[in-house]
Amino acid sequence: MIKRRLSTRLLSADEFNSLLNAHGNIRGSNKSNVARKPPSTFITSVKEKIKPGTQTASFSDFNLHPQVVESLARNNLVYPTAVQSGMFREWFLNQRNDLLVKAQTGTGKSVGYVALLFDAFLKNASADKNVPKNIIVVPNSVLADQLSRWFHYLLPDNLENAVSLCANGTDTYNPANTVIGTGRMLLSLVNTNKLSIDDLETVIIDEADVVIKPLKRYATERERANREKHPVPAQLLIQQLTVSNQNVRKVYLSATMNSLLKSHLKHTKLVRPGAVYVEAGEKVSHRLMGTTWMCPSSIEHRHVVLNANTEDHLLTLAETIISITQREGNMGLVVCDDTFPKEPLMKAITAYDHDGTINAELLFKSDLTNPNHDKKMVYIGSHADVRGLDLTGLEFVIICGQGVQRESDMADYVHAVGRVGRMGRAGRAYTVLTGGASPLGETELIRHLGHLSSRLRVTSVPANL
Repeated sequence: MIKRRLSTRLLSADEFNSLLNAHGNIRGSNKSNVARKPPSTFITSVKEKIKPGTQTASFSDFNLHPQVVESLARNNLVYPTAVQSGMFREWFLNQRNDLLVKAQTGTGKSVGYVALLFDAFLKNASADKNVPKNIIVVPNSVLADQLSRWFHYLLPDNLENAVSLCANGTDTYNPANTVIGTGRMLLSLVNTNKLSIDDLETVIIDEADVVIKPLKRYATERERANREKHPVPAQLLIQQLTVSNQNVRKVYLSATMNSLLKSHLKHTKLVRPGAVYVEAGEKVSHRLMGTTWMCPSSIEHRHVVLNANTEDHLLTLAETIISITQREGNMGLVVCDDTFPKEPLMKAITAYDHDGTINAELLFKSDLTNPNHDKKMVYIGSHADVRGLDLTGLEFVIICGQGVQRESDMADYVHAVGRVGRMGRAGRAYTVLTGGASPLGETELIRHLGHLSSRLRVTSVPANL
């Protein structure tokens, strides 16, 4: 194996194209010389929808290994959701096409690709399991841990060399068929020659919009210069992989995949021509943001505007969170931005919980597999921390900060409230703001949030859930 280190900068368009052409000529001798007709469109759009009252195909109707079907059934998963049906069909229909997948939060996108990788693992039993064939790129270590647990749920008898977790460091890395980690950690593995990109067959990019972080269309020169100086690790990884291994299949997933991300992937050639865009679920355009968003109708949106004249916003917020938690249920999630830092907020909740009935913990320091059932649990994290999180028993979400003022805030909101209302289960989402936190003013803010709430109730629960 040729040892290589990845470039520490993003390649220019000319450099990238010349490398692609050079590698294409080098590898061309090993491929068929039959001319291929170029696809008519760069990205083909496929929309999936399950109408209420109709019966969908079961997992056993797809070309899945019987053990995968049995494992899914053991976890009470018999019928695929619309997005899973679309993913499975396109995955088996043409195994060379890259996939872009968009669907609501909580509709089983992650479980879908875990099942597909499990299927490939079982069907290639003779392959060397110490040679990684798949990598899953995630935005944070919390999601990496969660995916690792899902592999354990599905592969209780086939865990040896099936999956390796590399989210918090490379020292404990062990080669396996599938490697899960953040872009930075996986890049470190490649740079230290612990992970060969030549042998990879599939790259999954979950929560693609925050993993790739495309620049806005009207980014300033300063922002562009800063990005060139500090490129996104995941994009460096995928760009080098695209140059060195053109046969690798890339799957990008996100509930908030928008035209900016798709355009970025196309123009940077991080997807190949003929890529398929799978979209599932109904949607509506938000008038104030001018963009299409998806949100399950099983979520009940509520909004609380605190007294704008309150001097100690942190104290007032802590008391509000305690009040909501005591009324709403046994497990909640608090999502906050820089307006209310996580650790001071956690300490404030603990200090002002005079009854001692609430256990507040920072999300990335918690043992999510063993919650404290003696008290009501409140996990606290940032918008980045909660991406993709699926907590069993979570009943409500409280979002703290400046609210929805920009398009990026809307994406954060959709993902934050999407921690509840998953797979058709009901949930409640609170947006808690101080009047002074928003430039809209209290009256206009209430009107704005009311409109936002009404526009987000847009989808129906699939009949088979």
